[in-house]
Amino acid sequence: MLRASISSKDFSSRQLPCACGRLDSDGEPFRVAHVCTEANCSVHTRSPFICDHCYDSEDTPGHSKLKRIANYFRELSEQWSKLQENEKTLAKEVLQMYLPQQAIVELLEREIKLQTAVAFNGRLISEEMAKFQEFHREFQERYAKIEECMREDQTTKIWEEEAKFNEYTDKLTNRFGHLKTLVTVETIFTNYKDFIEHARIPEDSSVRRALFSFKERLIEQNARESMTPIDDPQTQIPEIASIRAELSNTSVPLRGLLSYLGGLHGAANFINNSLDAKSAQDSLQRTLAELTSHLHTLQGTLSDCTRQISILKEENENLKQQVSGARETAKIQEQLAAMESTMRQKDAQIRQQFMAAQDQLEQACNQRISEVNNRVSEVESRMMGGYI
Repeated sequence: MLRASISSKDFSSRQLPCACGRLDSDGEPFRVAHVCTEANCSVHTRSPFICDHCYDSEDTPGHSKLKRIANYFRELSEQWSKLQENEKTLAKEVLQMYLPQQAIVELLEREIKLQTAVAFNGRLISEEMAKFQEFHREFQERYAKIEECMREDQTTKIWEEEAKFNEYTDKLTNRFGHLKTLVTVETIFTNYKDFIEHARIPEDSSVRRALFSFKERLIEQNARESMTPIDDPQTQIPEIASIRAELSNTSVPLRGLLSYLGGLHGAANFINNSLDAKSAQDSLQRTLAELTSHLHTLQGTLSDCTRQISILKEENENLKQQVSGARETAKIQEQLAAMESTMRQKDAQIRQQFMAAQDQLEQACNQRISEVNNRVSEVESRMMGGYI
């Protein structure tokens, strides 16, 4: 998209200084404002770009191909934008048609190298597509730079890419313009027709279906051709015509069958693979019988193990109950031991208290006896004194 400021002062200030080197009243160089589009112009030998001062000082009527640079910039931008749109459209259409057919094209091109007895006079589509994809990448990278020049109003930079513009235009039209017809299913079939009948059968199912479609089309084409009358007097003889028709009815289906198998080589491989598959199937059945026998044995062993597990589960439950009872007993024993310890402590305390009380009682008794003895002594003394 072109900038809105294409004719503004901003656009003019982005242009290069004129080759004349003149300065304006502010001391700034004059910017290029016109361009001569005449090839090999004898006047503008240094550069096709000139400023307003050079334009006014020249005999311009004789140079009808002088253009305002703003208009020239618009023309260049529109040319590149149109070319980019054409290239983008072609790339989209061609790739959408080719990519689904790429695998079958590559398979048939491998057959060209394998079937060396058959001459190939067609076109290697994969190589041409690879060249186009490389061109597509290069063009997109170049156009990204052109777009940057458009945004910056760099007219001279876009003008310098004129040779590339012409090269890309020529390639897009003359070299790659035919690709849309080259990558059609019909063209691919015709291009590799001579290598389809004996093409090897691929393992990939999608490629195999595409190849079988081509083989079916080839068989139908061969059948139609075999029914075409031959301009030979001998074929008009009823016996010869009958033999020819019988051979045609036999050879066409046979060729078709061999084609589906990948030719004689493919048919031989098919037979060998079938025999190998039969041998492998027999071996597999024997192995299956052995495995079945082992399975029955394992099932019996599994039943025994299941019974043993049931017994072990019952023993485990009993053991759990015993352990649970033992744990309860251990708790009671711990409680009894605690009570016994407490009773021992209480007994020791009672004994201590009893011994202390006993000592106090003995002390009290001894004191009382001592007091009684003292009173008795006093009484006796008094009595003795009375007698005296």
